[in-house]
Amino acid sequence: MKNQTDEYLMSLIIGGDEGAFGILVKRYLSKALLFADNYVGSYSEDIVQEVFIKIWKNAYRFNPEKAQFNTWFYTILTNSCYSKAKKENRIKTVEIVDNLTDSGESIEKILIDKQVNKNLRLAMLKLSKREQEVLMLRYFSEYSNKDTAEIMKTTVKAIETLLIRSRKKLHKIMIRGK
Repeated sequence: MKNQTDEYLMSLIIGGDEGAFGILVKRYLSKALLFADNYVGSYSEDIVQEVFIKIWKNAYRFNPEKAQFNTWFYTILTNSCYSKAKKENRIKTVEIVDNLTDSGESIEKILIDKQVNKNLRLAMLKLSKREQEVLMLRYFSEYSNKDTAEIMKTTVKAIETLLIRSRKKLHKIMIRGK
């Protein structure tokens, strides 16, 4: 059963197959945790757990004729992360500095990097949900433009345009604070 498609596993999950659900969780857990951690930080495990519960309880809503499982899953995950980030008024970015004492860099550089990271988090909050989503999928989760387009239910060309616009807007916010 491990070699079955996600869509086939979902058809089994609709029938209550816990084994199929376990396989799907194993396939997506690490990427989902990484994505959520990059988006919201310390709430990531809770969000991912909630998403898998939603998948289990709402399996009957999945329609393989409308979308691949991957697209459906990341739509639910992204919406859950966005809702939590908005509620908590925060978006986490990858920490530049993990440990001050082990970095080997000057304290001045470390403090500047931390400030840049903080400014990036605050600037991300000023972007629209769609702009945040495209940047998170493309740069933090490292999805290709094609995969990002599929997850966001749009075209590759639209993703490329949105990425350009989002990067410019983020840059403007970072420079001018607006």
